Amino acid sequence: MPVFDRAVVSIPGKQRYGLTPFLAPIVVHASAGETGGSFGAWDTITPPGKGPAEHMHTRESELFRVIDSTYHFICGDDEFDASPGTFVALPPHVPHKWWNIGDGMGLMMGMAAPGGCEQMFLDIAAAGSSDPSDIARIEAHIGVVNAETKALGFVEPTGPERVPFPRAVVSFPDIARRIPNGRGGYGILHATADETAGAFGAWEGFPAPGAGPTWHTHTRETETFRVLAGTFGYWCGDDYFEGGTGTVISLPPHVPHRWQNVGDTPGHVFGIVAPGGFERYFLEIERRNATTAEAMLAIETELGIIDSGLGEQIEAGHR
Repeated sequence: MPVFDRAVVSIPGKQRYGLTPFLAPIVVHASAGETGGSFGAWDTITPPGKGPAEHMHTRESELFRVIDSTYHFICGDDEFDASPGTFVALPPHVPHKWWNIGDGMGLMMGMAAPGGCEQMFLDIAAAGSSDPSDIARIEAHIGVVNAETKALGFVEPTGPERVPFPRAVVSFPDIARRIPNGRGGYGILHATADETAGAFGAWEGFPAPGAGPTWHTHTRETETFRVLAGTFGYWCGDDYFEGGTGTVISLPPHVPHRWQNVGDTPGHVFGIVAPGGFERYFLEIERRNATTAEAMLAIETELGIIDSGLGEQIEAGHR
């Protein structure tokens, strides 16, 4: 598998499209082949009343962030409505389904860790077939268990399994956890590694114009950001990208990077790390009441984050 050593960028107007098993369009932002297998990311575009039949993933955990319309989720014994701003993480080995219960077109960002599930959408589009048996064969290939794949003789693989988190993790916008961001503002913490068996950490931030972290390097996790409002610049190694609402950028570990709200208005970003763990940064800032650069640097060091002077040298070379 190719090495993940450069940012993967998905900008509106320059995106790849696939199809869901129920033949709705989907935008693939990043694939396992591009992220060293760590995750895949996509947008699902869902007509009213549509969604997948009940199914179960045998390899990956999933997360969704609802952007437009309202979705109804069933996961095991849990059932709930998810309006815009709701975050949902779904475990492997637990049957689930969801559908758009709103009157308009729905939009959710989705992600799976480890990656691979996103290839299903590209393969269904490439096959050019609406035959349920053809689609079921593609689903079985990536380890999805449902009525159609069972009819083809596919069963859940046996053997050692990573321990799943037993229930959906849900963060509703009206009761989401507020957290300090260490720069005088607040964000929303949606999910932690402890809640998702290590698969994800997820949060949202609202950076002011000009705000953003200094150059740094993650030694453990990949990061993905979706711009929900505003315009952001991302520096990653020798690359620079700028994108507005709808842009999705995935940043590799072990490569110096930084990002900044380069617009004139407050921004809004959805952030995910895979595997989870870095989201503890916000919890530790709150627990320790960390307000100085020294205190925040100590937290970063504990979490495997390296403040990198190399980054400033790279940026100076761009001037």
